[in-house]
Amino acid sequence: ETAELVAVCDNDQDALNAAVEKTGVPGFSDLNTMLDNITADIIILTTPSGLHPAQAMACFDKGFHVVTEKPMATRLADGENMVKAADKAGKHLFVVKQNRLNATLQLLKR
Repeated sequence: ETAELVAVCDNDQDALNAAVEKTGVPGFSDLNTMLDNITADIIILTTPSGLHPAQAMACFDKGFHVVTEKPMATRLADGENMVKAADKAGKHLFVVKQNRLNATLQLLKR
């Protein structure tokens, strides 16, 4: 109730069109263009892991907080650089660690 989706971004035009149609928000095919043209508090990265570091740092440079899925990076140095960039920008980096395939949670679900 207190969150609002303000834009979506995807470099796959069909996926972008589907997201825009489903959500009714503006769509962008380029992350930097989106970051330059929206007002938001936080960016949620749901991209392949190898893209998280560069994308997160671009978000921090533009003044956004970031939520990303695990792994936050595929190399330790990249993960450390993400944390440093967040600290330097005074922004928060949140890493979501999904447990939906965890054996205990699957047992509970069954």
